[in-house]
Amino acid sequence: MNPAKKKQTIRRIVIAALVLLALVAAVVLIARTMRRQTVNVFNVSEVSETYWGDSTELSGMVSEGSVDNIPLAEGMVESINVQVGDEVKKGDVLLKYDTSSYQLTLSSDQAQIAMLQSQIAQAQQDISAYRRMTPSEAVTPPPAPTPKPTPATVDVVDTTTPPSEQIEGVKYYNCTVDTVVRADVLKALASSGDRAAYRLYEGRDLLGLWFVSGEDLARYGEEWAPEDWTLGEGLTLNGDGTITIDSAAPHYGTFESRLPGADEDDDYDPWPIDPGSGYTAAEIAQMIRDAQASIQTYQRQLQQAQLKYQRDQLTGKSGEVKASDDGVVTFIADPHAITAGQTLITVKGSANAIVTVYVDELSRETLRPGDEVSVMSYETGSSFIAKVDSVGTEPSQEYSYDPSSSMYPVTCVAEEGDLELNVGEYCSVTPMQEQEMSDHIYLPMYFVREDDQGSYVLAAGENGRLERRAVSTGKIIWGSSIEILRGVTIDDQIAFPYGRSARPGNRTQHAELDQLYGY
Repeated sequence: MNPAKKKQTIRRIVIAALVLLALVAAVVLIARTMRRQTVNVFNVSEVSETYWGDSTELSGMVSEGSVDNIPLAEGMVESINVQVGDEVKKGDVLLKYDTSSYQLTLSSDQAQIAMLQSQIAQAQQDISAYRRMTPSEAVTPPPAPTPKPTPATVDVVDTTTPPSEQIEGVKYYNCTVDTVVRADVLKALASSGDRAAYRLYEGRDLLGLWFVSGEDLARYGEEWAPEDWTLGEGLTLNGDGTITIDSAAPHYGTFESRLPGADEDDDYDPWPIDPGSGYTAAEIAQMIRDAQASIQTYQRQLQQAQLKYQRDQLTGKSGEVKASDDGVVTFIADPHAITAGQTLITVKGSANAIVTVYVDELSRETLRPGDEVSVMSYETGSSFIAKVDSVGTEPSQEYSYDPSSSMYPVTCVAEEGDLELNVGEYCSVTPMQEQEMSDHIYLPMYFVREDDQGSYVLAAGENGRLERRAVSTGKIIWGSSIEILRGVTIDDQIAFPYGRSARPGNRTQHAELDQLYGY
């Protein structure tokens, strides 16, 4: 080989080797830099949810007890048939209401039940909406758009809009399908928060309006880079008087059709990228927990309202209120001097408390005489153990607030004899065999991510580094937590899987829950 060429070849090899070494060094440096970052990890035992299984929680009412405080109902009192000091037997008539006016009480009960059912449904919808929210930590800036040829710009002409079509605070423009709203105009709207409406014409025909909200555009963030927007792009005028909108075309507002054949389906509200909810994962989780707590409260109130309606139904048929147990009348109030809900008559008895539950056909099959149940008073929060004394074989239609189902009476006798319970007190009743807690782990759903390889969490490895841990998942409870069947144990530590430091290989450090939820 020619000595000159040989030297040139050697020189090239040396240069290539140096470049390769430099690249390797850069990669190592970057890797070390990333590994110097630390990420907080939290005990699974602290972030996991407690799930008591699909237990049968029934609603009951104290039918016999040491004290029977009979409240004044909304109906008109026709007569009071006892006096203070009278001894009464179970079933004796204590007072009587005018049955026609007592219907007001039943109507009030039904309205209360309907309102609580509506509140439960709304809270469940709220939880579904919260679940669909994207945490602000998970939102990445959209990629810069691919440069396009500069379109022929059509001037946007300011116009005076008929007063009947004006919306206060919105600036209107007359446009054609070829009108281009430039990217800097969209950025300016996002910055100012102003609103604009682009009236879209084809010839003399008004096709519709694009409504653009600067406040909505601002949700994209400061790094957002919009494209020039041709207003007619993606719109197709159909022969039946409707407009089809191609969701793949860039849009930055809500379109409302003005064609004679248009209907509500022509309205279009696009978001070309996910701008995020504006809430952190911790805030979303707290909103879900608050909604769940509200549902539990509404459900307890609903159970109480249903039981009250059942009892009032029975009273409303004859207007008679009867003694629920043997006892002595110790108090009678003037019905004209008190308001509905306050105690009208008190009868003091001495029998052990008996809780009567009205159950459907399916729940009746799960209870047997002698079974122990856990009873909790909704009014005082106190709990006690009772035993099932009898399970009704015939349905009690008087206590069915739902005409389509039959309800069966189940009586449960308290084992303790000195309980201070009021007759009519509302209780929850749960079979004792269902009190065992599930040993499965239920993690908040935002800790579990999914990609092409399946579901995973970011967990602390034995070497103190963060690692991707594949998990098998089961059912979702309460709309916010997911069952972990395999892959994570209660002794593990996991990281919030968003943010720059949440990368496999980074060092982990234990953190307390206040660093996750900010409380």
